[in-house]
Amino acid sequence: MLALPGGGFVQLPQEGIGKTEGAAGMTGTGQDIPGYLVCTHPRSGSSYFCQLLESTGKLGKPLEYFTHGHMRRRFADPADPASLQAQMHHFEQVAASSNGLRAAKLFWFDMPGLAKSRLLDRFAGYRAVHLERADKLGQAISISRALRTGQIRSDMGAADSSASYEYDDIRRRLETLLTADASWKAFFKKQRMRPLHILYEDVTANPQAAVDRVARLVGLESAPIDKDGVTLRMQRDTLNSEWRERFLAEVSQRNPGLAEGLKGATAA
Repeated sequence: MLALPGGGFVQLPQEGIGKTEGAAGMTGTGQDIPGYLVCTHPRSGSSYFCQLLESTGKLGKPLEYFTHGHMRRRFADPADPASLQAQMHHFEQVAASSNGLRAAKLFWFDMPGLAKSRLLDRFAGYRAVHLERADKLGQAISISRALRTGQIRSDMGAADSSASYEYDDIRRRLETLLTADASWKAFFKKQRMRPLHILYEDVTANPQAAVDRVARLVGLESAPIDKDGVTLRMQRDTLNSEWRERFLAEVSQRNPGLAEGLKGATAA
């Protein structure tokens, strides 16, 4: 059973997504595994990471095929269909690289619709990559700023500094992403899956090493990044650091328990 946001449960598929982290016995073509899913939450560096993966020409095209709303149409495919069934058909038609390997990016809030529509069965045999950001506060600040400025990606121009700091908005974003990460982990445990765990911080430190981990997951020895196919860059600037300092000062007074839990967060 899959617990859904807001309550309720949905029966999970019997086959499930791929159960193992390794891919021992693969031929090296990637064709023995149908694909993989990047399971994550917004502002985890997922657009950058997925662009790195796609640039190799071997690791599918991991886009947001199942995310509702205008963002998918704006950044990936203006003709993206509205219904989940049509989105699944579209995914199966266009998400593969030349070796036949498919890939998609999923957010936790995509899961209820997929589960209710019985579409998770279509991912039987897929491997899972759990992309997570260690710096949860930095991620929450990034979400808050992006949603209130509308500047989601670095290819949308120079950073917008017009948004004002709002403690409650950052706190809500932080609580939501913590719940989403915990939900992914509970899902993997329930499905007896061992996803490949990758940190955003490791991707930025050594992009090729992170990409090669995914390549090995699907049975490929390597997958060189094509730098010409990577256009996205980190958006963080001094305003994020200012908001961090203000939040940490304020949370220690308003929510000491949350402040204690943030002590191990990495610097922005």
